[in-house]
Amino acid sequence: KSIVVMNCASNLDGRLLLNLKDLIHCVHRQGGIVIVDAAQAMAHHSQILHKTEADAICFSVHKMYGPSLGVMVVNRDLISQIKTTFIGGGMVDDVDLDSYQLSAKSPQHAYTQFEAGLQAWGEIVSADAALTWLEKRPREAKENLKNYSSALFDFLYSQDRVELLNQEASPTMTFHIKGLDSHLVGEALSAENIMARTGYFCVHYYLDHLKHYPPMVRFSLGYHTRQSDIDKTIEVLAKILR
Repeated sequence: KSIVVMNCASNLDGRLLLNLKDLIHCVHRQGGIVIVDAAQAMAHHSQILHKTEADAICFSVHKMYGPSLGVMVVNRDLISQIKTTFIGGGMVDDVDLDSYQLSAKSPQHAYTQFEAGLQAWGEIVSADAALTWLEKRPREAKENLKNYSSALFDFLYSQDRVELLNQEASPTMTFHIKGLDSHLVGEALSAENIMARTGYFCVHYYLDHLKHYPPMVRFSLGYHTRQSDIDKTIEVLAKILR
C-alpha cells in the first residue's frame, strides 16, 4: 500500500488544505493510507478530528498552548497493520528468548504498542488543561484574533517594500522587507520586545531553492495577542521601513 502524508495547514501563511476530504477519499479509493500532519491547524481547526476520514492525524500540543507532547489519533484498522519496531516497559506482558508478548490483546488497548517506557504523565495532564482552556475560548476572543490578524495584514500588504506571502489575513504571516536582512529585522523587533521568527521555517526547498526568496520574517498571532501588541508592531515596522 502507498502511504500519503500531508499537512493540512501551512506554517507560512496559515492556509488550509481546502480539498482535504476529497484527497483522502481519492487515496482510499486506490487502497492507500493517509496520514495528516495537523500540527499547524489543531489550535484553531480541531474539527479536522471529526470531519475527515484520515487513517491517522498527528499534532503537537506545544502549538496549542500546552507542553511539548506529540499526539497521534489513529484508526483502529490501521493499528492492526502496524508492526511495532520499538519495544519497552509498559507495553510488554512477557518476554522470552526469541519472542515477546505485547499488552495490546484487544482493539481497545491497541494503543499501548506505541507507548514504550515511562509515560509523560505531567505533559498529558497539562495537555488536558490546555485543551480545556482552548475549548472555552469565547467567541469574542476568536473574533479579536481575526481582527488583529486583519489589521496587521492590511498594514503589511500596503507597504511597497514588503513582500508578503499571505494572500489574505491569517494569524500566521510571513514576509521580507526588500533591501533589509530579515535576521536584522528580527533583532530590531526583539529589541522592542516583539517576538518573530526569521529564516526559512523548515521550508528551505520551497522558499530558497524553488522561489529564491531571501530569509523571511514570520509573525504568529494567538489568543495572547492584544490590540496594543498590534499597534506597537505596526509602529516599529513603520520606523524600520523609514
